[in-house]
Amino acid sequence: GEPVDRISFSNLIDWQPLDRDWLLLRFNGGRSFAIRPRDPCMADVREARTVELVSAMPNLFHRSDRVRLDDNVCLIEEIRSVSSPPDERALRGSVSGTVRR
Repeated sequence: GEPVDRISFSNLIDWQPLDRDWLLLRFNGGRSFAIRPRDPCMADVREARTVELVSAMPNLFHRSDRVRLDDNVCLIEEIRSVSSPPDERALRGSVSGTVRR
């Protein structure tokens, strides 16, 4: 999808690693976005057990914000919209701030 600078949302519902570098976030209203965190999180995307969005403003996630994958807190390299996310049954976790799987 197209690169975006910010995501406004009320609930983060699910997440899953897409590959080594990208993480899929699914929000309420059927909206999905892929994020690519910077090091040291890049190498840990597939191994993450918890995901937390660390944003400066509630219900707004900006490319200058951070994502916490387990114990690593990393800046966001890129955010892209996802028009047709993978099958919902493939998603790995439920989200409400921090997600454990």
